[in-house]
Amino acid sequence: MFRGETVKILLIFIPFVIGQTSSASLKIGSGKDAKPGENLDYVVLNIVFQNQGQKCGGTLIASQYVLTSATCVFDPVEGIATAINVTFPQYRPTEFVNYNLKVYIHPTYNSTTHADDVAIIKLTTPMIPDGKSISIARLGINSTADVYVDDLVRACGMGSIGNYPRPPKVLQCTELNVVPAKSCNSNSKIICTQWPDRDNNMCNGDYGGPIYSFTDSIDGMKLTVIGIAQYSPDYRTGSSCLDAHKVSHAQVASYIDWLAATLI
Repeated sequence: MFRGETVKILLIFIPFVIGQTSSASLKIGSGKDAKPGENLDYVVLNIVFQNQGQKCGGTLIASQYVLTSATCVFDPVEGIATAINVTFPQYRPTEFVNYNLKVYIHPTYNSTTHADDVAIIKLTTPMIPDGKSISIARLGINSTADVYVDDLVRACGMGSIGNYPRPPKVLQCTELNVVPAKSCNSNSKIICTQWPDRDNNMCNGDYGGPIYSFTDSIDGMKLTVIGIAQYSPDYRTGSSCLDAHKVSHAQVASYIDWLAATLI
């Protein structure tokens, strides 16, 4: 079953592919290696500020634009990041490119409450999707509150595994359940996920990365990006990462108009 057909064309007025849908980084604990050809829109961001740096996830939503969280690219003290190394973990060999960045932060983002925690990074050089190592994400456009409750979704990341600080060499993915937004004490712009067991969670290294829906495509196989992992103070240490069973994600569909206006 699926809620609607995924739009397969590149809309002139919305320069990214959309699907019709029914401190500051997050990790995939005990996930599985992504297979070659899977999640080719996933991006690893090594972000540099004046006096510090951090690692985040992101999503390629157009050839020159990466969607991530505002907390990844903005620090209340140091301002916007000064440099970003971009990596496509499914690209062989892995390639790091240092871009002179341009960052768009959602106008109502609140760095204290992390409301509207969404940002876009404009790359200086467009990436050419080839369908084998790099691709552009499909974005969900159903903004109905709790529309995905009881669905199984996929989360991916390149952060540390379990309580070990060393990041994996291969993109890690796992599946999680969607529960009502109120379970995360959040509003209708949030998708709340719950991990089915204590060995799977998100934490340092994956914040800003996508969650994917299986149900928004015709064949159930084309993944649609429906959420962006949000920062929580609960994800500061390995033990709390594994103890926290719920994670909130900004619901991408709630920001489609802003994305379209920003990318034009």
